[in-house]
Amino acid sequence: MATRTLDYRDGAVNLKGYLATPDGAGARPGIVLFPEAFGIDEHVMERARRLAALGYVALAADPYGDGAKARDLPHAIELMTAVRSALESGKSSLTTV
Repeated sequence: MATRTLDYRDGAVNLKGYLATPDGAGARPGIVLFPEAFGIDEHVMERARRLAALGYVALAADPYGDGAKARDLPHAIELMTAVRSALESGKSSLTTV
């Protein structure tokens, strides 16, 4: 298994996800994990590694940009409010279902 930070973008926002890939070559099914409110932490990275061990490519997505992590619950609410505002105003190419 290999793990690494994956740099990607949504419009002008730089994102830093955590990618876990299984050993071996060839196409694999993929799963996108969304972390809890605090951002990418050891818990979601361990889940990605477990999925990779089962043969999946697993990406823990960066919910806030630049790999930001919430310091505490009020900060998590602040970060998530900014994400929701961007989605509602159409400043992001991400969509909600």
